[in-house]
Amino acid sequence: MPLTPRHQRELIATVALLAGVFLGLSLLSLRLLPPNVTGPVGHATGAFLWHVLGVGALMLPLLGIALGLSGFGALGTVGPWRVAALFGGLLALLPFALGIALGLRHFTDLPPDFAQATIGLKLVGQVPAYLAVEVASKVGLAGAAILWLLALSGFTIVTLDWHPLRRLVGGGPGAQALGRTGGRAAGATAARVISPI
Repeated sequence: MPLTPRHQRELIATVALLAGVFLGLSLLSLRLLPPNVTGPVGHATGAFLWHVLGVGALMLPLLGIALGLSGFGALGTVGPWRVAALFGGLLALLPFALGIALGLRHFTDLPPDFAQATIGLKLVGQVPAYLAVEVASKVGLAGAAILWLLALSGFTIVTLDWHPLRRLVGGGPGAQALGRTGGRAAGATAARVISPI
C-alpha cells in the first residue's frame, strides 16, 4: 500500500518528535540524568551540542517536538516551515544575546581553549561566542544589541505574526482607537492643550 500524503506527513512528524525527545534527553544526560539514558551516542551528541551552541542547543529538542506537533496539526495554522524558522532563529539569537550581555567585544575575551571557558561562556557556546565577538567588534555592543533586536523582530513577525515592540510603539488597543479618530485630529488636540493662546 503506497503512503498517502497524510501518512507521509505523520511519519515525518513522528520522526521529528522522537528525535526532539532524544536530543532533549541527550542534553539533560550531561547533568541531570544518568549518562546511560541515551548511551554513548546521546552523551557525545549532548556534549558536542552544548560545546558548540551553548544554551541555543536547547532549541533543537524544542524544534523537533514542535515540528512533530505541527505535522500532526496540533499547532493550528502554524506550519512546519514557520516552526523551523522560529526555533532556528532562536537557536542563534538566545546565545548571541547572552554573549552581548556578557560584553564579548574582542577575540581576546575568548579563551584559546574553549573547554577552559567560564560557565557564562559555556552557556553562550563556541559558535555564538565567535559570532557575538565578530559583530560587536564591528558595530560595538550597542550596535550588536540593535542588530539582535532587529533579527528577533524579523523572526517573530515572520513566524508568529507578532512584534515584540508593538505595544511600546502604540500597536495595542489605544493605537487602534487613535487610528479611527485620525492622527491629525489627535495632534491638533495636543497642540491646543500645549498652546497658551
